[in-house]
Amino acid sequence: MENIPIIIGIGLVMAFIASKVFKRIGIPQVVGFMMAGILLRLFGVISSEDVDTLSVIFSLALGLIGYNIGLELKTSVLGGRIRRILLIVILEATAAFWVVTILVFIVTQQMYVALILGAIASATAPAATADVIWDHECKGPVTESLMFVLAMDDIIAVVLTNAAIAYALFVLMPATNTLLTVIVSPLIMTAGSVIVGSIFGIVFAMFVKREEKKGVIVELELALVVLLIGIVDYLAFNDILAAIAFGVIVGNGVPEEKQQGPQLLEVIMAPIVMLFFVLAGAKTDLMIFVGDIGWIVILLTALYIGGRTLGKVLGARAGGSITASEPTVKKYLGICLLSQAGVALGLSVIIETEFVALGGEAAIFGTIILSVVAISTMILEVVGPIAAKWALAHAGEVGNGKRNCIEEVPNELAIQYEVADK
Repeated sequence: MENIPIIIGIGLVMAFIASKVFKRIGIPQVVGFMMAGILLRLFGVISSEDVDTLSVIFSLALGLIGYNIGLELKTSVLGGRIRRILLIVILEATAAFWVVTILVFIVTQQMYVALILGAIASATAPAATADVIWDHECKGPVTESLMFVLAMDDIIAVVLTNAAIAYALFVLMPATNTLLTVIVSPLIMTAGSVIVGSIFGIVFAMFVKREEKKGVIVELELALVVLLIGIVDYLAFNDILAAIAFGVIVGNGVPEEKQQGPQLLEVIMAPIVMLFFVLAGAKTDLMIFVGDIGWIVILLTALYIGGRTLGKVLGARAGGSITASEPTVKKYLGICLLSQAGVALGLSVIIETEFVALGGEAAIFGTIILSVVAISTMILEVVGPIAAKWALAHAGEVGNGKRNCIEEVPNELAIQYEVADK
């Protein structure tokens, strides 16, 4: 089908219907979005060429998701807990990275594939877990630590993935990528993304100080997010990281009473993010599971989910012990970090696109990586909330507070992420 408006319309309608069906049976709507894309691909409504034509949706969605993540990282809210939470985040994220990397390398004997899947494994989706916290009125040390770990986790995943991609290009194209490139490229990409995003944040904060009309503020906010994504793509920097930096500056530099963006952006970004998951589902080739390498994909999916779970649980426990956190934090925090969605899926889409363009072995592994992450996302989005509810209940934090009692959580994190990363 070549009529792009029809494809977009069908995709959004199918995503809406599927999300309602899945939510009715207690499954997060992101699974419905992806299933809609998979079905549309199977029935020939969306082709791989259509997905390529709509590739700008991936950048826009990831930029909006990153911006919302950045808005939550407020130094005034974190206070003296920044070092403690940072250590926990670093340990649980890197533990998941190394466990998955080792397991995948044992199977594939390809270090660049192992490093990429390990890097993606470090990401965590906040939406489904945040929904559990709000729905069950949770309050306590696990809840307080969890909300900020969720908000900061994806930054590490983006940095690790940038480094893993640089190493992969060095292995696949040694003639044009030197060892120095492997070391310097991720640093330049990370620093460049943060600098560009910060500049946009400073410009926006300066404008807001002189503007009282909230509608005008939101218009410029959205315009700058889109412009930022375009510039970052042109410079070959990272969309998500730049958007996060933009969000951090806005979250810390713009007065609370003028920060109306999150609530309004939720409405604006909803169809973009819905279409992002539909297209990600359409990119997933289920026939790979019945082909010659189907058993490898199934095995890697199992190792990815198992290794990531083990790394998150053990890493969070180690971080909790080192920082002398409460016993419940050490025991249950990691179990609350199983959900995975937007950022992980977005990174895998970027990798698949780059690897398919290279052709040969890279194209095959690019398809495998996307398939593993896509199927794992659907499974983890179902299992993750169940595990979080179990952990918070055993930590004794279910029903301890009212829906607005978690004063430390800025800008209603759960509500903001419901569309952005669910």
